[in-house]
Amino acid sequence: MNTTEKDKCFGEILDIIHRKCRLDCRQYNESYIKRRLNARIMANSLNIDDYFSYIKILATSNEELRCLYDALTINVTQFFRDNKFWELIAKDILPKMLLEKRSKGEKTLSIWSCGCSSGEEPYSLAMLLRELAGYKKDINIFITGTDIDERSLSKAKAGIYDLNALKNVPKEYLLKYFRTAKSGDQIKYEVDPTIRTMVHLKSHNFLNEPPPAREFDAIFCRNVMIYFTLPAKDKLMNTFYETLSHHGWLMLGKSEVLFTLKMQQHFYLYNVEERVYRKERRRNKMKVENERRKNWWWGYGDEKSNQ
Repeated sequence: MNTTEKDKCFGEILDIIHRKCRLDCRQYNESYIKRRLNARIMANSLNIDDYFSYIKILATSNEELRCLYDALTINVTQFFRDNKFWELIAKDILPKMLLEKRSKGEKTLSIWSCGCSSGEEPYSLAMLLRELAGYKKDINIFITGTDIDERSLSKAKAGIYDLNALKNVPKEYLLKYFRTAKSGDQIKYEVDPTIRTMVHLKSHNFLNEPPPAREFDAIFCRNVMIYFTLPAKDKLMNTFYETLSHHGWLMLGKSEVLFTLKMQQHFYLYNVEERVYRKERRRNKMKVENERRKNWWWGYGDEKSNQ
């Protein structure tokens, strides 16, 4: 098969995925798609890049189509994955968010976990906020978790996990916010209802659908954009900018950088190591510090209390 024929077959596979799974792979990096696609091709005992033969399998096997969809959309996740990041969230960012809300007399804290997979991230946030806010009623906490994959969302809604997903959960949280649930011969762990009721889960394609709400105080979208094309990244960042409240927080993965001039003007880097950003306040409401704007890229571990 020559290059032209191979490219045609590859494009046909993308069309099949889009038509049958409603997943537009053309917004993803081609190298990422080919890497995941070839994993499925070889799992079917075919040679690498044998798109022509794989199309025949997809035409007759819904099970393989499901496996391919999972390979393209499901990523490994755990509770409190990446200890340094969650330490920053627990000890600095969430306390600051609550303090800012109380100082302004605002009653609602809203967070979007974008691409939440099977729910570990939004439930991790809920546990931390429960610890920080306790059972006070002065601030209503809303955590929205969205994902494109219905099977992952079903797992998130069930809130039942095996021990491997909980290996980073502090022991006191494991005892306080989980209860054991048998599944055959296996012991599973179920998220306590007090935590599950803090998280609202829904199916959502963030590249093609409007955001689930407006004026989020924080958006978590970690290790998602690395798979997208530049136009798709730009589109998503515009969505985040328009969706965040004034001076809202944006959490990205460690390898994800805001590199366009437009985005540099919209956000400043709060923590360089963990890729935590804040939406710049509107100029008519805040005098931007010239030095910070000039050297926006260097992280700011703390902010002045009058900001």
